[in-house]
Amino acid sequence: KKRIPGKKRNKKKYKFQEYLEKSVIANKTVIPITQECDVCNINYDIVYDLDKGLEDLSQVGRTVGLDLDKPRSIKKTPKQRRRSFYSQLSMDQLEKIADIFKTDFVLFGYKFEFYK
Repeated sequence: KKRIPGKKRNKKKYKFQEYLEKSVIANKTVIPITQECDVCNINYDIVYDLDKGLEDLSQVGRTVGLDLDKPRSIKKTPKQRRRSFYSQLSMDQLEKIADIFKTDFVLFGYKFEFYK
């Protein structure tokens, strides 16, 4: 990578819990998708739930005219990965996240109980 003179790199790496606390809960720099764009007024041809895994993604590719390689195996499913991240949070933090993203939870069928 080419370095830009005078630009300092941010060497601090946030843990997931710190990131949520600073960027989502305190500063609200990450906002619900329902505030980011008008998802309900878009006429979608395909909606794919990545929580179902990547196995069916090649079928989606064929439907839209793409030849997708067979996906590599993944050690942890998206649900397992998400659960491991959210298990680091306190109940108070989880409740704050659920409150901020309540519309997204309803729209996308997320269950708060999953994150406890």
